[in-house]
Amino acid sequence: MPSNKRYFIGIDGGGTKTELVLGDETGKVILSKTGESTNLKSRSESKVRDTVHQLLQSIPGSIAHIFVAAAGGDRSQDKQRWEQWIREIIGEDPEVTVENDAIAALAGTTFTKEGSVLIAGTGSILYTFQPGKKPSRTGGWGYLFGDEGSGFDIGCHGLQAVMQAYDGRRRQTNLTGRFLERFGLVEPEQLITFIYEHDYPRLAIASLANEVIKAASEGDPAADEIVHNATTALLQLIAAQMEKREKLSPIVLAGGVFQSDYFTGRFIERSQARFQNGMEFLPAAMPPAVGAYGCALLDFGISVTDTTVISIKESYRKV
Repeated sequence: MPSNKRYFIGIDGGGTKTELVLGDETGKVILSKTGESTNLKSRSESKVRDTVHQLLQSIPGSIAHIFVAAAGGDRSQDKQRWEQWIREIIGEDPEVTVENDAIAALAGTTFTKEGSVLIAGTGSILYTFQPGKKPSRTGGWGYLFGDEGSGFDIGCHGLQAVMQAYDGRRRQTNLTGRFLERFGLVEPEQLITFIYEHDYPRLAIASLANEVIKAASEGDPAADEIVHNATTALLQLIAAQMEKREKLSPIVLAGGVFQSDYFTGRFIERSQARFQNGMEFLPAAMPPAVGAYGCALLDFGISVTDTTVISIKESYRKV
């Protein structure tokens, strides 16, 4: 790799995994690397630091700018920690920007830093970015305080339904068989040890969201109720955000929960019924790490043209 070229790094620190994308100033993606979650609210600082170091090891070329989109990246303490970990490996030369991970989910579709994004992944949040204004957020308070409508929230309510059915406190649900099969277990009681002693219990619970959504699509009453409540919670984020901003639409729908056509269809159908003036939604086009790479270019003053976007999309698919 020629040493006279400038390269840019985008990092998406998600709740499930972390992805690093490296490319040049023309939009040609050279490298993609993945590691474990770097969410400081669900993993220890030492483990997150180790993951960051592993991703940044052996990065080739001269790095001009690194853009990190991390859960909690809008908090000053988390910004400082991320920059410190990066400097420990890369050195003092490149510029480093650390922002909330929502901006990368938005930029991965619009390739701008303007607009709204609703994320329903491991966690949930709605963010609106407008030029010259402080970003406005609703939700995103973590799995202990919030994250309603997220993968974790859906999975947690699914586990509650299974154990309540096991107790005889509610009707039996197909979720029981689905969850046991997914984790290779035989009895519902085994879920207690499996989840509570799991290295990453939050991620294990969030992984059950797909099973809940599939069961809902097949007519399971317990799963259907959970999906209904999850879409309600996400619509409440939009309603609250509308009180803060004049323009929300269009909204990019990002995160693993919205990868389900069934869930997305239910959500949009209920949105149309609730917001009579109509709300436009855009499916996420590219992974957030690609959006973070685009943000690195933008922050460095490089225009992301239509030609650049085409180059980004085509080259990323090849790495």
